[in-house]
Amino acid sequence: MRIAICDDREEDREALRQYAADFFSEKNMEAEVSVFASGEALRGAQGTPFDLILLDIELGDDNGIRLAGDILRKHRNTVIIVVTSYGHYLDDAMDLHVLRFITKPATRERVFSALARALSELEEHTLPVPLLSHAILQLPVGEIVYLEAHMKRVTVCAVGGRYETRKPLKEFRVLLPAGCFGVPHASFLVNLHYIREFSRNEIKLARPYDAVRIPVTNRKQALFRKQFMAFIGEDH
Repeated sequence: MRIAICDDREEDREALRQYAADFFSEKNMEAEVSVFASGEALRGAQGTPFDLILLDIELGDDNGIRLAGDILRKHRNTVIIVVTSYGHYLDDAMDLHVLRFITKPATRERVFSALARALSELEEHTLPVPLLSHAILQLPVGEIVYLEAHMKRVTVCAVGGRYETRKPLKEFRVLLPAGCFGVPHASFLVNLHYIREFSRNEIKLARPYDAVRIPVTNRKQALFRKQFMAFIGEDH
């Protein structure tokens, strides 16, 4: 999951970065957090879209509302959380359908709540899958059961069927929300919602996918177990 924090005040950037790091650490999730001191710097990093942006409104000579609009026009699935000291921007932010509006100083509790909401929002998005026929299939993220890499192809098993693509598995890892997709094996990416049983070396999926067995490699066992336990709400 790719996350951006954009704020022109260093102390605010650092506070948000630390809150985000703590949140994803507690969830046992992989998250790449990038920090930007200006809207111009964030614009320059939009070649690969961010899943989530924590965005200040007052950015020196730049305007965060305008920046948010520019980002959402290019990357409609990006989730934006507005963080600002200026409450009069609330109506403009809501017009853009930003996820949350947090007033400064941003507290750990409010940032954690907003990030949890963002994860739920991301799970509702669609994933573009370039098929071998060169058509692009838009699959609801929640309907993707698992992905398996074999040779130079990836099979996407979803509620509606199985689809093959040449897009590398590592690229799907970046695009899919880490909150509900885990990596038990270098060749697999599995939706945690569909796991029926998890043992030390194997995952069994729920019906009607219960005939599928997904291996768990030795070096992935500890991290995957932590992620799965956090997902189902267990402490250990």
